[in-house]
Amino acid sequence: MTERIGILGGTFDPIHVAHLTLAAQARHQLRLDRVLFVVANVPWQKVATRQVSAAEDRFEMVQAAVAAHPGMEASRIEIDRGGDSYTADTLAELRRPDCELFLIIGSDLVDELHTWKRSDELPMLCTLAIAHRPGGPEPTALLSAWDPVTIDMPALELSSSELRTMVAQGRPVDFLVPGPAEAVITRRNLYQVAAPAGLRSTSPKQSDPLKNSLHETTVRGPSARVLTNSKETTLSTITLPSGSHALSDATAEIRRLAVAAARSADEKKGTDVLVLDVSDTLSITDAFVIVSAPNTRLVATIAESVEMAVKHAGGSGPIATEGLSEASWVLLDFGGFVVHVFLEETRRYYDLERLWADAPTIAWT
Repeated sequence: MTERIGILGGTFDPIHVAHLTLAAQARHQLRLDRVLFVVANVPWQKVATRQVSAAEDRFEMVQAAVAAHPGMEASRIEIDRGGDSYTADTLAELRRPDCELFLIIGSDLVDELHTWKRSDELPMLCTLAIAHRPGGPEPTALLSAWDPVTIDMPALELSSSELRTMVAQGRPVDFLVPGPAEAVITRRNLYQVAAPAGLRSTSPKQSDPLKNSLHETTVRGPSARVLTNSKETTLSTITLPSGSHALSDATAEIRRLAVAAARSADEKKGTDVLVLDVSDTLSITDAFVIVSAPNTRLVATIAESVEMAVKHAGGSGPIATEGLSEASWVLLDFGGFVVHVFLEETRRYYDLERLWADAPTIAWT
């Protein structure tokens, strides 16, 4: 008899209840014998934009989360294979005459399928199973090579990035992350950031909720990255407000660009614009620019304007950008400073000003 196997691949950093719900719904609706949670070894489309937790840590979380659920299994096939993880390789390795493979993805990923390595091989290896949730994105890509099936999902909307931030902030993730996986997070001290050597001890207000969450690139020393296109770059006429004390060239450059970002946000009708100096408490960046907007369209507009303003001021583009698709919290990481563009209600919820209450402000008007 042919075995029907669902393949749910991902970084699972961390695994959360929406992953389990998707697997349960897929197994029931598609009459699957089992669902494999395939933990990526090196998720090649993510490692360039953020630091990813160790594969063994992520596998242990998944293994713990699914252990009590019949028909769900953690798979380390990509970890054992090593190197970058490609779905085409995994499906080819799992395929055999007595089984049928179903590749389970969310509707938000359908339009990205063409960017996957050897995506043209996938229709020959599996059936595409697309999960739809009420209010979720509708794919626009043509799927002529596929004969996809649909999985109806409840309106669950969880983000691993948000969960990492919550853990780093010391907020509970009960009922969002499966209890056994949460125990692994605690035991392995995942998503926490220790104070760099030479910095004063951090209190909860000074902990870094970004390094292992929305801000996840490489750890660097203060002012290590000077945001200019080349040594010959000429700065624009953006100047620091009067009264600024003498600064190193690198710090002055970072502040100058942060001020340019703040002014651009203000010009685009951003509200409550704030620039914080976090150089004394963080090693990964020197300043935060925080701004609010009343709707997602303006959030996206401000983010785009800030990027152009920083380039016009002589800086480089962001080394990482996150949140543009939902536009409730867009983060632009320029290395020496980080810009946060929030929906007003999202800003109130995360309350970064409280977390960094001890950080001095930088005048920008």
